[in-house]
Amino acid sequence: MAGFPAKAFTDAGFGWGSIGYTLAPEATLHDIVSEVDLALAALVGAADDRIDPSRMILAGHSAGAHLAAAHAVRVRDGLARTQVSGLLLVSGAYDLPPVQESYVNDLVRMSFEEAVALSPLRHGRPRGLPVVIGVGSDETDEFIRNARELYEAWSVGSASTELIEVEKRDHFDILDELTVPQGVLAQNAFTLLRAGRS
Repeated sequence: MAGFPAKAFTDAGFGWGSIGYTLAPEATLHDIVSEVDLALAALVGAADDRIDPSRMILAGHSAGAHLAAAHAVRVRDGLARTQVSGLLLVSGAYDLPPVQESYVNDLVRMSFEEAVALSPLRHGRPRGLPVVIGVGSDETDEFIRNARELYEAWSVGSASTELIEVEKRDHFDILDELTVPQGVLAQNAFTLLRAGRS
């Protein structure tokens, strides 16, 4: 997710940071997820008195939603996973074997084993982490399936998991819901940020 929603967040009193990563085929998907781990650790390490690392949520759209979810389910001692206080996942692919069998894999070059290992849907939900999963009603069946199945898989346990199917939004204009403070995704992000990590 790029910086265009930043103004809605800063106007509401929150900070905004964007993480870049190396694209396939220059990096494997495993390496890209590791870059997210390291970037979050760097953000937490750079926190000053204006940044409360206990109120840091991880959000992503499309491939970024997959990376955010994959980061949250990985066990990486000493890295920033425990610093994240919530997840906002928008229109992501959380079950990768169908992607591995598609033309997309011409660039990503995943093996079936890697696709399974990096599929958040096939791992338990991040313990104690509230999650908001958003998807547009006008998206492809596959994005809607991924969102619904991740919700079903992760809606057990002590922390809340919410599925928001945004009416009349597709894979691209759903992000408009983050660019204004009254947008449904922005409102849910603000709720996650205010709650923070206990």
